[in-house]
Amino acid sequence: MERLPIDPVEMERRQNKDFIAALKMIGEGGPIYDQPESSSQEPLGYDEEQLPRYYQ
Repeated sequence: MERLPIDPVEMERRQNKDFIAALKMIGEGGPIYDQPESSSQEPLGYDEEQLPRYYQ
């Protein structure tokens, strides 16, 4: 097995906190496909009785 040389630019990117944070944001807001179907979550939203009278 032949080993490839380490790319110094790639190693610099892996230590850059901004680059790592950008990679973690990829796909944010998208659907989560690995969530089990049977998980019961409460629907999002507010109860109309809890909202202020003049809520728009």
